[in-house]
Amino acid sequence: MTLDNRSDIFACGVVLYELLVGDRLFLGESDFSTLEKVRNVELVPPTRLNKSLSPHLERIVMKALAKNREDRYRWAGEMAEDLQRYLFATNQPFARTDLQRYMAQHFKKEIEKE
Repeated sequence: MTLDNRSDIFACGVVLYELLVGDRLFLGESDFSTLEKVRNVELVPPTRLNKSLSPHLERIVMKALAKNREDRYRWAGEMAEDLQRYLFATNQPFARTDLQRYMAQHFKKEIEKE
């Protein structure tokens, strides 16, 4: 199949999953077995590994990681909107300025080098 933007959505889903559970999503005993896990989308739902995750957030992650690309978000903006809605619904608003402050606080040395 030809690649489209939904492969990037899948990659974002992998990163989000790993951030939420604190562990690698697709890790096999060899490079080949890791690739097979990715190809088959062998994953454990994140709420099994992080009991504090909300089902709403899990639905977002699982939609981004859907094996069938037709079941994934079509555009990154759709995923961003769902994440923003989740944050507002849980009274955790987050804006670009929050990210800027976070980066400045946690990556001060790297920013100074640049």
